[in-house]
Amino acid sequence: MVERGPVLRDAGHPRRADRAREHLEAHAGGDTVTHVHLRAEQVVRWATRGGAKALGLDDRVGSLEAGKKADVVLIRNDHSPVMFPLINPYGHIAFQAQRADVHTVVVDGRVVKHDHRLVGIDLARARRTAEATVEHLRGRLGPEAWEHGMNPDVPETKILDNPYTYTGYRSATTHGG
Repeated sequence: MVERGPVLRDAGHPRRADRAREHLEAHAGGDTVTHVHLRAEQVVRWATRGGAKALGLDDRVGSLEAGKKADVVLIRNDHSPVMFPLINPYGHIAFQAQRADVHTVVVDGRVVKHDHRLVGIDLARARRTAEATVEHLRGRLGPEAWEHGMNPDVPETKILDNPYTYTGYRSATTHGG
């Protein structure tokens, strides 16, 4: 169970971005990161209590307390290879858990997802509406414009060395030589 605030679904993104930045900076200096400054516990706290406080809603959401709206996310997926072993629950939430691992969601005391499925939603109707919208757009644009939109021209770009390949490899091709 996880206390849920307004931004929990994106909790791992800042953490992953911070780690990538640290690794990139270390690699540029010829170092390797062995200790990360931002911890998974901080990410979860920021995404729950911190997110609620930043939005001025901390008196109503962000933690499981009497008198607050009961938003709860239960994460479980016995068939997911990333869900075991559970060594650090906060790390699992910040790094491992994905949308498919969310078993149950309760929003303001009402179950909106259970057993990995949305509750009270007519998905068949939503699917038909989305398909009708796509067909309308495809017909409005015409086949050529639709195809171009689905496969836009991609300009050539400079290929860069992978900073996560811990070797001294550099080539004239990738460094403008």
